[in-house]
Amino acid sequence: VLSRTSPTAHEQVKIYGWGRARKGEEASVAETTEHLQGATVSLGSPVECIALHLSQGGAFAKEKQLCTVDLIHERSVCTGDSGGPLLRANTNELIGVTSMGSKGCGDG
Repeated sequence: VLSRTSPTAHEQVKIYGWGRARKGEEASVAETTEHLQGATVSLGSPVECIALHLSQGGAFAKEKQLCTVDLIHERSVCTGDSGGPLLRANTNELIGVTSMGSKGCGDG
């Protein structure tokens, strides 16, 4: 079900994918998982997302993008997860699709 309302900062969301399940320098198809992986994380605020992307040498378009923040477990989407669902944790409504990972890629 597609959400009819915009997500808010620090809202709990679920991320899913068949992407890489381990950290590593080189990404390869052999490193992707055979089982669907998932994690519950929080959406970052625009300020947190801008800071996160700048620290990793990227840019963040707050009008078009969301980011997830999991500072304790450092869980994130990873290589191969792009296109997976981004769901509200409490209702499972679709609020977006995953695109790229960050620090902690593959720890979820």
